[in-house]
Order: sequence, then structure tokens, then C-alpha cells
Amino acid sequence: MLYLDSSVFFKNYVQETGSDAIAARIEQEKHSAATPFTSVISYAEIHAVFARKKRERHLSSQELTRLQLRFNRDWAFATGAIELIAGVQGYIPQIVSDAPLKGSDAIHLASALWLRGAARIGMFGESGNLCFATSDVRLAAAASARGLIVFNPETDPG
Repeated sequence: MLYLDSSVFFKNYVQETGSDAIAARIEQEKHSAATPFTSVISYAEIHAVFARKKRERHLSSQELTRLQLRFNRDWAFATGAIELIAGVQGYIPQIVSDAPLKGSDAIHLASALWLRGAARIGMFGESGNLCFATSDVRLAAAASARGLIVFNPETDPG
């Protein structure tokens, strides 16, 4: 199973360091009939980055529209969105107590931990082996400390 934080998920839409590695990892998931997962907050975060890139003139109006359509299609049909349910929220106080994370990063880690637990009891037909994809060093350390396999597309070849 593959969990993507927002910054890594974004790399699938705009070419930057790590984009090729994460695209290859997502393609592997598709070939094994698996769905990559992320938190519902990624929807807002990615659209916010698209809009910022447009305001900063890194994207044209046409590019913005194309990316938004592609992302919305992927969101609807090829992404498992983890809701901010009580089971996810239950992880957050301990996560932020243990690690100096931003709130959104704590939500991503909590979502991945909930997903791993849900997979272990067969909710997704998976074994519970979860790869947590992030480029954030603090978030990667916090995920690793909780026993998650961490993949950084900026430094790992894929």
C-alpha cells in the first residue's frame, strides 16, 4: 500500500525533484491493482498550490485548467481519500506530543497509521504493509519512528 502526503502527491502533477520517482511508484500501485491513499486535506492543499503557482505565473490559465481536471479525475477515480474520522484524530495528540510537526503533517501521519491498522484487519484486502511517501525530513522521521516504511522520492530512486 502507498500513502502520499500532499507535497509528494503534488509531484505527480508538476515536474520537480522526485516527480519521476513518485510517478513510477504510483504506476506500480496501478499495475498491482492497488490504489494510492492520502488524507482528504490533500484535496485542498493541492488545489491551493495550483492556484499559488498560477498567481506566481508559473502556470498559465490553460495549464492550471489541465492540471485541475487531471487531479480531479484522479481524485475521483484513482485515489483513496482517508477522511478525518475519530480513528484518525485519535492518533494526533500523541503524534504532535512526540514530534515537532505542522498540523497538516500530523493529519497525514495519523491517516497513514489509521490506514495501516485498517489494512491489518482486512478492511482494504491488504496485508498492512504501508509505504509512507514524503519529502519532509521531520515527517519522515516521525513516520519511521512509528514503524512505517518511508519513501522519499527526492532521494530514493523508486
